[in-house]
Amino acid sequence: MRVQERTFSPREVANALGLGESTLKRWIDKGRLQSLRTAGGHRRVPFREIVRFVRDEQMDVLKPEALGLTETLGMLLPGQEASLTAERLFDVLTSADAQQARSLLVASYLRGASLSTLCDESVRGALHHIGTLWSEHATEGTGRDEARGIFIEHQATDLVAQAFGQIRSLMPDAPEDAPVALGGAPAGDPYLLPSQMAAAVLADVGYRVVNLGADTPARSLVEAARAHAPALVWLSISSPVPSDELVAQIRELAAMLPTGTHIVAGGRSQEGVHELEDELPHFHVGNTMAELADLARVVMAQVAADA
Repeated sequence: MRVQERTFSPREVANALGLGESTLKRWIDKGRLQSLRTAGGHRRVPFREIVRFVRDEQMDVLKPEALGLTETLGMLLPGQEASLTAERLFDVLTSADAQQARSLLVASYLRGASLSTLCDESVRGALHHIGTLWSEHATEGTGRDEARGIFIEHQATDLVAQAFGQIRSLMPDAPEDAPVALGGAPAGDPYLLPSQMAAAVLADVGYRVVNLGADTPARSLVEAARAHAPALVWLSISSPVPSDELVAQIRELAAMLPTGTHIVAGGRSQEGVHELEDELPHFHVGNTMAELADLARVVMAQVAADA
């Protein structure tokens, strides 16, 4: 669910960015920043347009409270790099400060960090480290240690999911004629977060996104495809589903989708599906969210060329 759209006056935006109001109005006149007109003829700048502008221009928000972003941008000081190391994210996710963990990810995105890089490097590295801790707790021989490891991993996963929900709410809406991407985790795979991150990356590319989440049978994906006519279907494979079952699901899915629909599979348990790349003409296997984003841009360009 998106946050309710807010708009700001040029004076409020200029104040937040530490600029003169005349400078901001000049940028609006030149089209660098889009604005709306009220019934009385006054200019108002939509919140998500400010987010786009700040990211594209890599600008500092000197007074984030003017835009209601105090808890978020307060995590990064003006001029600080947007990059977020896996080590720093690990430290925050395993601390008791949940707000800090959410805010750090959102702040990095607003400062201009690549969403795919946040997924591939920061989140992946931090959660892998936390998963290693769980394994260590499990081998220490006490139920309490193992329980603590599970607690830490589940808490961290939920905090990252909350952050990506906030990030999605900051993104501009895709145009009504933008291609659709839909997907989820295959049947038997209970993991929600990888598919949520894939959805965010695809939305950032410019798709209208339908995320069906965890444990989605092939036939349910097909029903969704009939309703939404996607250009791209993703499968986020995190759980070690038996490879023969997974291959059978993908074959079933490909047989029922319209000809030309691209299917991309990725995730830590996608090794068993590589054989399908030679068998299915529009099937792809990716190892990273950056690869997913690159493929999504190629498919989008093909859709535009065929229109």
